[in-house]
Amino acid sequence: MTAEGDAAGEPARAGAPAAAPAAVVVGASSGVGAACLPRLAAAGFRVVAAARRDGEAAARLAGLAGCHAARRVDVTDPESVAALAAWLVAEGRVPRVLVYAVGVGCFAPLEEHDAATWDRVFRTNVRGAFEVLARLGPHLERGSRIVLVSSTAARAPFEGGAAYCASKAALDALARVARLELAPRGILVSVVAPGTIDTPFWPRPRADADVILTAGAVADAVCFLAAQPEHAIVTDLVLQPEKEL
Repeated sequence: MTAEGDAAGEPARAGAPAAAPAAVVVGASSGVGAACLPRLAAAGFRVVAAARRDGEAAARLAGLAGCHAARRVDVTDPESVAALAAWLVAEGRVPRVLVYAVGVGCFAPLEEHDAATWDRVFRTNVRGAFEVLARLGPHLERGSRIVLVSSTAARAPFEGGAAYCASKAALDALARVARLELAPRGILVSVVAPGTIDTPFWPRPRADADVILTAGAVADAVCFLAAQPEHAIVTDLVLQPEKEL
């Protein structure tokens, strides 16, 4: 791999031949994005793991059968997203499946949110998704699938989550617009909205880890959405732990 995390030069291994369709997971270094990697590889995709922490993403690809690659991308930097899109086109890895699994949050009372924190959350959760869709959308072919990882917080906001909840509601609206605009080209956009997930996203230890969602369960939902037959779409999939019903 180069300093930028390019594994594209590695020879193909058994499992996903070079002619196999590509899947790109943005936000692949941990959590739901990382859990998507082995599942998409097992489904026969050439997986591109795109993440700001590209070294971690590359490590998660190690040992997976197929011709895979890790690329560094900072979704808050439009030039970085543009560089990822250009590389995908040049390498013949324009995705058949595109997953946006990036998310940050700030959990504090509304009056304790400052403008810088608010902007950071929206740059990552909403502006980043916009940049990825705007840069990659023109290159996607008919039959492609886009899955955005949102949250039940978009529909059921909670105290202390002003920036996070608002950003996920905005992401849902962005997804609906993208769905309308891309559908005539045969490109379908789905949203998975999980409840509480046992991932590093939550900064505190969780005593109830056995009754909340795993990253793998959400990744299974992502792959289910990506595998819907042509001309069929699940627009929104809400996945909640039983305790949150």
